[in-house]
Amino acid sequence: MKPIITAFLAVVLLFGCVRPSQNPGGAPVPAAAPSSAPTGNGSVPPPFPVGTVQEPQVAGQFYPADPGQLESEVRGFLAQARPPELPGRAFGLIVPHAGIRYSGAVAAQAYKLMQIHPPHRVVIIGAAHRNGYPGVFAVDSDAYRTPLGLVKIDRAGVATLKAALPQITTDPSVYRGEHSAEVQLPFLQLTADRDFKAVVLMMGQNGPELPAALAAALDAAFPEDDTLFIASTDMSHGNYPPFKTTEQIRPVDEGTLRLIEGLKIDELRAGIASGKNPLCGGEAVLTLMELYRRRGGSAARPLDYVTSGDITGDHSQVVGYGAVVFMQPEHSAAPRPFALSEEEKKELLKMARTYAEAAVRREKPPEMEPSTDNLRRPAAAFVTLKRKGELAGCIGSILPEEPLYRSVQQRAADAAIRDGRFFDNPIRPDQLADLEVEISVLTPLALANPEEIQVGRDGVLLTQGSYRGVFLPQVPVEQGWNREEYLSHLCGKAGIPDPGCWRSPLTKLERFEAIVFSE
Repeated sequence: MKPIITAFLAVVLLFGCVRPSQNPGGAPVPAAAPSSAPTGNGSVPPPFPVGTVQEPQVAGQFYPADPGQLESEVRGFLAQARPPELPGRAFGLIVPHAGIRYSGAVAAQAYKLMQIHPPHRVVIIGAAHRNGYPGVFAVDSDAYRTPLGLVKIDRAGVATLKAALPQITTDPSVYRGEHSAEVQLPFLQLTADRDFKAVVLMMGQNGPELPAALAAALDAAFPEDDTLFIASTDMSHGNYPPFKTTEQIRPVDEGTLRLIEGLKIDELRAGIASGKNPLCGGEAVLTLMELYRRRGGSAARPLDYVTSGDITGDHSQVVGYGAVVFMQPEHSAAPRPFALSEEEKKELLKMARTYAEAAVRREKPPEMEPSTDNLRRPAAAFVTLKRKGELAGCIGSILPEEPLYRSVQQRAADAAIRDGRFFDNPIRPDQLADLEVEISVLTPLALANPEEIQVGRDGVLLTQGSYRGVFLPQVPVEQGWNREEYLSHLCGKAGIPDPGCWRSPLTKLERFEAIVFSE
């Protein structure tokens, strides 16, 4: 079998509006520092608020505790990986979770492909090995520490999952000493999008109905195509009879991989229960397969398989390590519809004005809860502030990392006082009467070719390596640009000197639409 594929994940705050007095293709938007960039001993502050931190459980055991050694080993595995070229982006992965010296090479085949289509969010589904408990544990801290730094935890996503599935617990006592999810984080820190966030889950000992229930909750909580789902599992364990030698376990594991490839969920469930198809993370794998089927997927692709004997040379008592990729179903690239009533728009505008005015006055804003569940849906939004028709502030989020009403509240406050383009001319309290508020609620990002971009309909996020730039849909209309001019100015916005950078195969274009409304 051949090598592996992988993941993605990210959330960025970017300016998406053009200041009339400046060249639209002028100064680049500074890219946010990676939330998971190596930070050595932690002296570099993280680029997101951190209150509580999940400390590492197995650093120094399953992977090196020294940051330099860990980074060197992971990069070494990635450098040797030769994954296949596959069209599109990955929906999910199955990767092993043994000590890095044993399964790191197999895992690297998957994670290297993340660099092509990095995800904005990663959901890791691990399997409890040390603590028996019913249900699913979820890490509910602000961040997860590894020797390479802090990984941002998607706490809003965790809250959504808890509300949907009562079997989820956040009691940290059941997580002590667990490794199957944690060992994935160093690979993600060196391959995922710079601002990726994680949902870290650990499945306990449950009945056969839980994988389908968890899949349904994940489907509802993370409907966008910017999320990568990882199931962490090893295969046959030679220290558990009757499978011991490489010669004995290889045909067993290859049979298991064939069931996964064909999405044979019922057969695999029965094989796991009987011991015919051993997987220590069997429930995690079944959850991923159930979720993939819900999204319209029909087949997976095994990418690599080795045993520990292939690594150590001792084939007498071995463990099997496999990697599988689930490619994004073709139909799922279209943005999902989202609509707002006139009353909901008025409610959001009132929230935005209240929070913007409180920020300018340096006051604490009042608590404002939404009147409908629709406003609690995760959604990204930009808030634009103008004074007498001139831009005075514009900040937004590209990815749906929090409920819409909270996104609008926070972005309004940010636009009022944190848009760096207006530090020399900030909004003053005596100017609030002249303030005009505009909100743009964004649809999920979808990959696009240049010819698919429509001026007046599409906003565009352009990414080339560490460079990023974004324009809202209304910007090219206001500036009178055609499509080529639009994309050329976007190259400048990203800080790329070549105005034709959008034609490069190294450039990723993602489009989105917006519901735009104002007072």
